[in-house]
Amino acid sequence: MQINTHLYLPVEIKVRELEAKLLLAYYAALCGYKAIIGEQLAIEKVSTYMPSGIYFSKGYPNRYKKRLINNVINHRHQLVELDEEGLIINRDNYSNRINTVLNESMEHFYCWGSFQREVILEIDSKLTNRSFVTGNPRFDLLSKKYRELYKENVNRITNKYNPIVLINTRFALYNQIKKSGKDKQPIQEYMKELFNHFLYLVKILSLTFPYLQFIVRPHPNENKLTYEKAFSELNNVKVISEGNVINWILASQLIIHNGCTTGIEAFLLNKPVVAYMPIHNEKFDVALANDLSIKTSNIEEIILIIKDILNNVHREKILLSESNEHKKIFNRYYGVEDGEFAYKNILDCLQQIPARVKHSVRINPTSTNSFKSRTTKYRFPKFEKKEIVKFFKGLNGLEGTNNQFEIKQLDQRVFAISFLKI
Repeated sequence: MQINTHLYLPVEIKVRELEAKLLLAYYAALCGYKAIIGEQLAIEKVSTYMPSGIYFSKGYPNRYKKRLINNVINHRHQLVELDEEGLIINRDNYSNRINTVLNESMEHFYCWGSFQREVILEIDSKLTNRSFVTGNPRFDLLSKKYRELYKENVNRITNKYNPIVLINTRFALYNQIKKSGKDKQPIQEYMKELFNHFLYLVKILSLTFPYLQFIVRPHPNENKLTYEKAFSELNNVKVISEGNVINWILASQLIIHNGCTTGIEAFLLNKPVVAYMPIHNEKFDVALANDLSIKTSNIEEIILIIKDILNNVHREKILLSESNEHKKIFNRYYGVEDGEFAYKNILDCLQQIPARVKHSVRINPTSTNSFKSRTTKYRFPKFEKKEIVKFFKGLNGLEGTNNQFEIKQLDQRVFAISFLKI
């Protein structure tokens, strides 16, 4: 075990990744690591003056990864990769995230499941002994053990909005926070058409079920104002993006999406989930997320499904999480058995990395200015110590312990976490 080794845990999208990284940080700290966690650009800056350690690449296109790797290696850190996009990878374009030259700098690749590992090895067979199927702590949080962490928030949501139909979107390539000004690519045209279909869907459902509350949850990289303007005259439609999506899935009667990881999360949380697919494109559709959902191109069918849910009928057709066929599909992509946890698999793998002599780069640390980026403000708003304290208190409750941690702020959105032995 690399006692006192620093683990650098960057987070790009706070509502998607932070709690999973905090889960890993909690158990890593108990094992003797010091976890440095926060917004990805701030973490990269902090890593230039903190002691050398193990830096988690969260998966990047090769162009960005090259800059990151050079920076991390120059400051004598070891690198592992846990790609946040690895679950729903497209075999044809994943080479943009796996580069045989850059791979030489990686100690380990941690894979969501066997499918991702197979794709990685097809691109670079030399990674056979450095790639491991571990799962991702994001899915640990969906297990029955950790759902209790969300009970308070779920009760608050249901008391305010129930009954809820949750509609998740993924149209950032068209509905951008900041327009790129580039010529439209085929995928952007596809997303534009799909976006407009979803706007129409929400309006029809809103009028058909005036007594239901429809929550539209945009992807963090989307322009939220576009939806607010489109639905401004619909009293039973709210556009809400804050908080971990787990809270909203657990509070909802039905989840509607197209190609979203939230569809997979809803499947694992035993919730009815529909993939609305009014148009098709094999290159741009996300197979796994859609395959674990009731697939339909018909709004009338969605209306019937909602009526069945409200009337509590046809449960065996609606709840796909109870289907052995769909469980087999999921197990092809995700490699953690029931009762096992990804965070533990990752910590076990980390112990196999030979420890290096520690180095500290002595420069004058300065606070990062990444918050000037408009997209960063959406992806990772403020980060406070009390968020960590509350989450760790919940974990202590589940574990039946009273573990104490030192939590020290290093930057605007970066904290160092270590276990305090009493």
